[in-house]
Amino acid sequence: MRHELESPVSGAPVAVPGLRERIRALPHAGDLLALLERLPRTYLVGGAVRDLLRG
Repeated sequence: MRHELESPVSGAPVAVPGLRERIRALPHAGDLLALLERLPRTYLVGGAVRDLLRG
C-alpha cells in the first residue's frame, strides 16, 4: 500500500508532495536553476536541490 508521501516513481519517501512542480511554478524559477548550476555539487548537499529542480 502506497503512503501519500511516497514518490510515484521510486516509492521513496518525499517531504513535500509536488514540491518540484510548486518550485517550477514560481516566477523566475529558471533563473534559480541557472544559478544553482554554477555552484559546486557538494555545496548543495550532493546537488540534491539542483537535481530536484532539474527533474
